[in-house]
Amino acid sequence: MDKQDLKDINVRIYVHNMEIDPLYDFINERTDYMPDYWLNNTDVPFSVSGGYVEICVNYTTYSYIRSLKEHQSPLDI
Repeated sequence: MDKQDLKDINVRIYVHNMEIDPLYDFINERTDYMPDYWLNNTDVPFSVSGGYVEICVNYTTYSYIRSLKEHQSPLDI
């Protein structure tokens, strides 16, 4: 059996639908701006402009995202 590591894990994050392009620009190192994101869909704040989108990223990408900004939670408000 192969050795398992964190590279095999996918993480779901939630991003506002208007922040998807800035997120992918950040992941591809085209910008330094990282939009807010959440790990649980029940934690996302109410939005009148379309809501949030679930995005699945591998753990390496998630670690890169997390290196600049931690996920948001209701306690941050």
